[in-house]
Amino acid sequence: MRWALEHHLGILDRDPEPLPYDPSRAAELIGAYAIDAMTLTIAADETGLNLAVA
Repeated sequence: MRWALEHHLGILDRDPEPLPYDPSRAAELIGAYAIDAMTLTIAADETGLNLAVA
């Protein structure tokens, strides 16, 4: 795919670089998200986000 993008469209596709952990942005995601089949709970600590599935 990368070869085709570069040689046919001139687009250089690179691996994404991780962003540094930002507690204020992480706070926007914290909470419980429920659907019929499961509940996802997102929590945060000083090192990153944690995901629990029930």
